Amino acid sequence: MNEFVEQIPVLNSEINTLYNLYIQADRLREFYRMILGNRWSGRPPSAMPGLSWGAILGLDAIFDRRPKHFPVKDILVWLRDNITAYTGVTPDPPVTLDELEGQLVRFADAHPPGIEDA
Repeated sequence: MNEFVEQIPVLNSEINTLYNLYIQADRLREFYRMILGNRWSGRPPSAMPGLSWGAILGLDAIFDRRPKHFPVKDILVWLRDNITAYTGVTPDPPVTLDELEGQLVRFADAHPPGIEDA
């Protein structure tokens, strides 16, 4: 594990259990700075369940090891609820899950997962 990887507890709401997931803390902070610098969702929420492929790629750019069968909504809730802890800023208005999805797509465009880690 590299120095930027951080273990975080995320609640799996399907079985009401905390799981330790691993994020690249520097990428998470960069993702939060991007959100705070440009409050934009870019698209209306999808009618389909789950996240768009672009948003999944954004998660993969942030997470060191993202479990493939973990409820992604729970990960979005964790991301939303921890903005202040990682940035010291409380967004007003609060960041929504739909906004997070749009921002993840933007983040994946700027940081394709795996390419910078090679």
